[in-house]
Amino acid sequence: RTGERSPFNAYKRLFGVASTGVDPLVETRLSVNDYVRQELKELMASPLLSKEDKLRLEMHVDSVRDTEKVIASLSDARVKQLQDGGSATSYGESMPDVIKMHMDVMVLAMATGAAKAGTLQILDIIGETGYRWNNETLPAQHANSHSGGANERAVQAKYDVIHAELFKYLIDGLNKYKIEDKTLLDYGFVLMTSEVGDGLTHSHVDLPTVIAGSGNGFLKQNEFVQISKKTNNKLLNTLGTALGLKNGNGPLDNFGDPTLEKGIISEMVK
Repeated sequence: RTGERSPFNAYKRLFGVASTGVDPLVETRLSVNDYVRQELKELMASPLLSKEDKLRLEMHVDSVRDTEKVIASLSDARVKQLQDGGSATSYGESMPDVIKMHMDVMVLAMATGAAKAGTLQILDIIGETGYRWNNETLPAQHANSHSGGANERAVQAKYDVIHAELFKYLIDGLNKYKIEDKTLLDYGFVLMTSEVGDGLTHSHVDLPTVIAGSGNGFLKQNEFVQISKKTNNKLLNTLGTALGLKNGNGPLDNFGDPTLEKGIISEMVK
C-alpha cells in the first residue's frame, strides 16, 4: 500500500463512514461519534464492561473528537488541501502541525485495534520544506545540508530538536492509553531513525536510531548503546523478536538479505 500524505484521508480511511452524498467539507464538521451515538450509549451501559473498559472507551471517544476538532478548526481551503494530499512541500511551514495530525491518527488506530503497526515518513526523500522555529523560517534541510554555510550545523540542530519534540508527542499519545498495569507504548515500541547518517555525503553508516518502548519488557530502556558494524537486518531481527516473530527454527534471526550475517543485537536486549 502506498503512503498517504493527507492526515485527513488517513483518518477517513480508518474511521470514516461511507459516502452519504453530503459535501465532504460539511462532513468534516460532524463527528464520527454522531453516527454511532446510540451504540456507544448502549455499550457504556453494558454490565459486561469493566470500569477500566469504560474509561478506555471514553478515552477513545474523546480522542476521536479531539482529532476532529483540530480538523474542524481549519479553513475550508486547508481541509481541501488535506483531502487532496499534494506533496509534503505544499504544506510549507505548517508541516509540524500536519505531522502531529498524522500522529494523532496513528495513536487512535493503535488504541482501537484498527492497526497494529504504522510508518510515518517525515518529508519527501529530498526535504525541501522549511519549518518555522521561534518565528523564524528555517532553510529547507536538504539545501542547508549542502550549503557549507557558517550556520549549517546550527540550523540542522534546530530541525533535530523539532523532530525530537514531535517524537515525544507521539510517545506521549501512546502513553495516555493504559491497559492493566502498562501503557500502549509498553506493549510495543516506536523507532525514530534517518535514511542517512550524514546529510552532506548521504552516508548510510552510523544511522541515528532512537527506540522508545520495551516491546513488552524485551528491550532495554534508558540506555545509550554505541554499536558499530551492525547491519539493519540485525536491528529488524531484534525488533521482530521483541514482538514475538519467529522463523522455522525459533525467534526471528534471518530477516532481509540472506547474504548478511544472521542474529540479533544482543546489546539491545535485557
